[in-house]
Amino acid sequence: MRVKRYVADSIQEAITRVKNDLGRNAIILHTKPFKEGGFLGLFSQRRFEVIAAVDEKIADNGPKKADAVQENLTAGATMPVAPAVNGNSVSQVVPAIASGNFTQEITPLGMATQAVAQPGPSLFVTQMQQPLNSYSTNGQPLTGIPMQARMPTSAVIHSSTAPALNFQENVPPSDSTLTSLREEIAEMKELIRQVAIKQPSGEAQSPNANNLISAERLERSERIERTERLERVDRSGNTLDNFRQYLQNLGFEGELIDYLLLQVPSYLLESNEANEGGWAAYCRQVLSSRLMFSEPIQLDNQGEQQIMALIGPTGVGKTTTIAKLAANYNLFEGKKVGLITIDTYRIAAVEHLKTYGDIINLPVEVVYKPADLNQSFQNLHDCDLILIDTAGRSPHNQAMMDELKRFLSHSKIGLILLAISATTRYQDMISIAENFSQIAYTHLIFTKLDETDSYGPIVSLAWKIRRPISYLTTGQNVPDDIEIAKSDKLLSQLM
Repeated sequence: MRVKRYVADSIQEAITRVKNDLGRNAIILHTKPFKEGGFLGLFSQRRFEVIAAVDEKIADNGPKKADAVQENLTAGATMPVAPAVNGNSVSQVVPAIASGNFTQEITPLGMATQAVAQPGPSLFVTQMQQPLNSYSTNGQPLTGIPMQARMPTSAVIHSSTAPALNFQENVPPSDSTLTSLREEIAEMKELIRQVAIKQPSGEAQSPNANNLISAERLERSERIERTERLERVDRSGNTLDNFRQYLQNLGFEGELIDYLLLQVPSYLLESNEANEGGWAAYCRQVLSSRLMFSEPIQLDNQGEQQIMALIGPTGVGKTTTIAKLAANYNLFEGKKVGLITIDTYRIAAVEHLKTYGDIINLPVEVVYKPADLNQSFQNLHDCDLILIDTAGRSPHNQAMMDELKRFLSHSKIGLILLAISATTRYQDMISIAENFSQIAYTHLIFTKLDETDSYGPIVSLAWKIRRPISYLTTGQNVPDDIEIAKSDKLLSQLM
């Protein structure tokens, strides 16, 4: 068994090199995008890593042996799993392949049991994969499926009898072949579902041959599905490039583009013509189910006080956003709101918030030291909601971040919202989100949406860091230009 690593500028180029180098029996084990070169994250080039393997015995002996292996696969034969490869343990081989450092020849262990290390999935696929034991019936985890079946596929050494990637030049698989593959995949998933239904909740079931065969067939079907998808990407290069350009024009970035490309349905790639209506509908469907949006601040009618702080870099509109929230809860919901500012760096900052407080008739407390917070909370004990305005902090100034942490580590502060301007470059958004993560913020607020036509970066950020979006601000008017973030409205404006 020969395993090789390829690096190319595109998936299509990498697959072509695999085809030319390893031949029609090659199996794609791993794909991963990465950035190369550049300076401080700028001007880097996007490249792709593909790890492929070929069974040289099958390649040398022609179709006869390959047909025998395929016959075993079709019959659903149970293939033993090799405990080690040339004396290397599984824990040694898998990381080596994933990092591209594994180049030794693997000694064959038998005609139908060549061991191939299956590295973990690429980053944009990992988000959607779950171990089998995360599924449950009636709230109880499945206990009847063997441990090998319940492990993620990245942690198992697979049999090389999975069908090889067919690299016939410009010859797409027939409709009957694809239909057969899809039917087998559906059948495997249905078998696993039936095992879950038949297993009573909480009742232990010892592993048996039927469960093992079902799990192995599901595993093989997933490899077939992945191979089919890679073949489709190779055949649909022009359409895929058009779709990639469409996503980039929307302002999408990084992992989100990779995920949308890999999961795109077949029917959207059947024509070389642009299908922006279909692409937009597909993106809305995926994003509406994956992006996180939060409800507005919930105030307890039983009198429990809610304390919320707003953090973020300088100039994103934190003080104005605080005033909008305060006015909405006070004027429209009849709640008593108190304001606290710890922004004592700017001379005008305190007066700015006090002016809003005077207009709306709200109490304002100024806090200079973390130890003074308790007294301010006591002074505002009869308020339903306390909003804390903070000084703009450079995420690269650790001393200022440490001071902010000391202020906001108070146990009474229940919500911390990170405000980011929608006009910020995506890479700067990532830097802000990562550096402010030491404050343990709970939600996102995006400001200044009225100053940009590109919402792609904020969607990409929310996708990447997995924090709920709570509010969007769209201007300077208090209290009008703020709204609760909703999936349908944001995505309709985006596309």
